[in-house]
Amino acid sequence: MNKRILIFGLIAGVLSCIGYLMELLFDLNMSLEAGMAIGFASMLAGFSLIFVAIVKDRKDSLTTRYTFSRAFLIGLGVSFIASTIYVLVWMIYFEYGGEEFIDVYSAKAIAELKKGGFSPDVLQQKIEEQTQSMQTYKTNAFYRIGITYTEIFPIGLLVSIIAGLILKRKGESENEEVLDSKV
Repeated sequence: MNKRILIFGLIAGVLSCIGYLMELLFDLNMSLEAGMAIGFASMLAGFSLIFVAIVKDRKDSLTTRYTFSRAFLIGLGVSFIASTIYVLVWMIYFEYGGEEFIDVYSAKAIAELKKGGFSPDVLQQKIEEQTQSMQTYKTNAFYRIGITYTEIFPIGLLVSIIAGLILKRKGESENEEVLDSKV
C-alpha cells in the first residue's frame, strides 16, 4: 500500500503542477480567473489518480470488505504527497524568480479590487491588506508554505472523502445479513 501511495502521489503532484508551470514558463498572461481555472483543473486531474490508487488497492485486497477508512487513508496519503510536490515545486520556482510573479499577481488582484465597486475607504483598506499579505508572503517562507498547502490540499481531501465513499464495499457476509433480514 505504501508504494502505491508514493507512486500515485508523485504522479498526482507532477500533474497538479502543470497548470501553474504552463503559465509561469510560457508567460501566458492570463486573467486571474483563467489562471485559477487552469490550476484547479490540473489539480483535479492529478487528484483523479486517488480513484485509481484506491481501485488498485481494492482489487489487491484479500477481503471482500473494503472500508471507507482504508480508502480515505490511501487518498489522504496520495493527497499529502501530491500537495508536498506542488509546494516544493512552487518554493523552488519562487526562490528563482517567483517574486516577480507575486508582484504581477498582486497588481492583478489590486486591479480586480478597483473594479469591485468598493467605497474609497474600503478599497484603500483592501489594497493595504493585499499589499501587506503579499509582503508577508515574500518574506516569510513558512507563511508561503502554509498558503500554498491551502491552495491544493483541501481539494485532495475532498476527493479522498468522495472516493472513499464511492469505492468502499461491504463484505459478502454483511450483504447476506441484509438479504436475510429482508426475507
